[in-house]
Amino acid sequence: MTTSVQILVAIANANGLELKQLDVKTAYLYGDLNETIYMEPPEGIGTNHDDIWVLKKSLYGLKQSGKAWSDKYHDILTTMKFNCCAGDQCVYTYEMDSTYCALALYVDDILLACNSSDFCHAPQQPIPLEQCHACTPPDGRP
Repeated sequence: MTTSVQILVAIANANGLELKQLDVKTAYLYGDLNETIYMEPPEGIGTNHDDIWVLKKSLYGLKQSGKAWSDKYHDILTTMKFNCCAGDQCVYTYEMDSTYCALALYVDDILLACNSSDFCHAPQQPIPLEQCHACTPPDGRP
């Protein structure tokens, strides 16, 4: 993944693409579970001793949460016509007409490189993201 991020930054710099770093808030809570998972209620919750809960969504701490989140964001990106890179399944590209965008996803962090400022905001639509900061190439170009 580190190499993919370095290559993405180099491509963005060489082509004058807008580069953004984004953070997905509570990413694992967006994942959908594909199996039935039971849990005991947390301490302090006023329920019966014998109660068992069935989870409807993934939670932090579940072994399945990372995969569930990754699958969810993959579905969102492919619906938006992004293509998953064969060499690194955390890298996606979009190319249509004159718009080019590349995106690297690492856990709940996203690095986005686009040639269109308008399109640069599109992957943020379905899930709330916090923009960490806009990145500028080393030569200082905006």
